[in-house]
Amino acid sequence: MATALFVRSLCPRAGGARGATEAELFAASFVPGGAYGTGDAETVAAELLETEAGAASVDSLPGRGGAPKRWVFETRKTLAMLTRAEKKTVSDRDRDRAITERAFALASSGPFNSIVHADGGDAPDGGATAQACREVLSQAGIDNKHQTRLVILDSRWFSLFNGDDSATREATAAAMGVDPNPMSVQWASSAVFACANTAVRAQARGLASEWIARQRVAEHPAVKADNDMHKQAQDDAREAKKRLDGMVRQCYKHIIYLAPKGEYERDVEFLRLRKDTQSALNGSDVWEELRERRKAFNPGEFNRKVLLHNLRDNDYGCPISEIRDSFWSNPHKPLLPTGASELQDAIYDAIAKGDIELANPDGVVYPVHARNDINLAAHNIRVRRATQPLAQAQSSVPDEPDKPDPQPDTPKAEVRHWQLTLNINTAVNFDDPDADLVHLLRELSNRLEEGKISHINQTTQITITGEQETADAIETLAKEAGTPVNIIQL
Repeated sequence: MATALFVRSLCPRAGGARGATEAELFAASFVPGGAYGTGDAETVAAELLETEAGAASVDSLPGRGGAPKRWVFETRKTLAMLTRAEKKTVSDRDRDRAITERAFALASSGPFNSIVHADGGDAPDGGATAQACREVLSQAGIDNKHQTRLVILDSRWFSLFNGDDSATREATAAAMGVDPNPMSVQWASSAVFACANTAVRAQARGLASEWIARQRVAEHPAVKADNDMHKQAQDDAREAKKRLDGMVRQCYKHIIYLAPKGEYERDVEFLRLRKDTQSALNGSDVWEELRERRKAFNPGEFNRKVLLHNLRDNDYGCPISEIRDSFWSNPHKPLLPTGASELQDAIYDAIAKGDIELANPDGVVYPVHARNDINLAAHNIRVRRATQPLAQAQSSVPDEPDKPDPQPDTPKAEVRHWQLTLNINTAVNFDDPDADLVHLLRELSNRLEEGKISHINQTTQITITGEQETADAIETLAKEAGTPVNIIQL
């Protein structure tokens, strides 16, 4: 059939026609035997003309005036032909690496303090073992003090369901300190793992191959020499990337975290996000799911009453630093979106209400007149139940003549507004960006997401590195946000 198509593509045909019709190709494949039927010919044609393993240089010509569609070997490569040829050169490792890179790029922290990339590099051909997965996690730097972390697991090494996922389950359990052979971790409760789904990952692999192929076609010298073809190739690559990104977001549908079990035990929870619009790569989606599971609170929800509810009997008498640490290390304590400041406010309000008090090792009450008097890092200041409730202490004071009975004043959080003016003008090292600058910009972004920024008056001029599609993507985001943008090529 391929030979017939090749001959009919080269030799002159009646009426100046090119190539061959399907009927002519079916006839060329005829085998003189009753076992070979029309359906067999159609199967052979589909293999030749429409699959990745078929002829890369085949194109189709639409029929005109009632004439049937014709197939032809083209001597001049079209974008479809070039893409089909490039897809054959995309290796499994290229494809899987692209999925992981896009997952890392798409991840957003939301209320989490930081994103951690558990990047294992190319996985072994025989598949990842539990011990190898443990090694990836041990090298990823996941056990960070006093930070809530969203850990993005490398999809080349980790996935759940639709097959043997024991390596992922054993390695993540070890990373949370509950496996029979646990890793040495202290802050496992404040780390949440985002994991890929095995079945959806298989779908993403096909789109990854398509994106890589179209990227390569856009950089092909013959394509770049033709302005129209180059523009179309870039558009095709952007569209392929958009489809891949959507599938990668859907691929990461699982979260793994340390959950309380019973009164004092802990267990690993494997949870699948329920809504189609949710992705484990989105920190806000993950946090909201944790909130519904009473694992986390949104800003403003953690107050004095919630603090008292979460303080156990064995917490009283402990140093205040241990109380603080437990909110990052103990799964029976919730995750706090603003961390130490929210805990400090709740402790202050509980002290002001007479629920608890702070005392030194000798039992002497530590005076607290303002929030800043509470040092959460103190090892010699302990939290205990108030020895004399505030209301009782006040009632024991004799009334003075001509003065109203004393009433407990409920301290109110004073709302203050601060105007920040930043002047950042610095070169950025691509290989090692300034960590302090990154932290500053991330903190501003987090506060914007949390609704703690009420007004922005900003003009920013940034020089970015990338292709045209990078600038186009940022321009699109700016327009969607209603922000005027001007982009010029340097």
